[in-house]
Amino acid sequence: MNINDLPYYLGMAIGAYMIWGATVKTDKKPYYWLHKRAEVLFKSKAHTFMSFSGGAVVGAMFFFMSLG
Repeated sequence: MNINDLPYYLGMAIGAYMIWGATVKTDKKPYYWLHKRAEVLFKSKAHTFMSFSGGAVVGAMFFFMSLG
């Protein structure tokens, strides 16, 4: 682990939190704020959107970390 990789690990943790929050359908505050914004656009499919978005964040962070 390099200090330059720290932002990527932080991004992966945020993405994993998004996936976890969408899977258990939590109402804890950080996920709640993200979900409320997604709910405006996606209505009842907001949890599904958040799950895929979290996966995209984790995938993007892993991809960009592997480039460096």
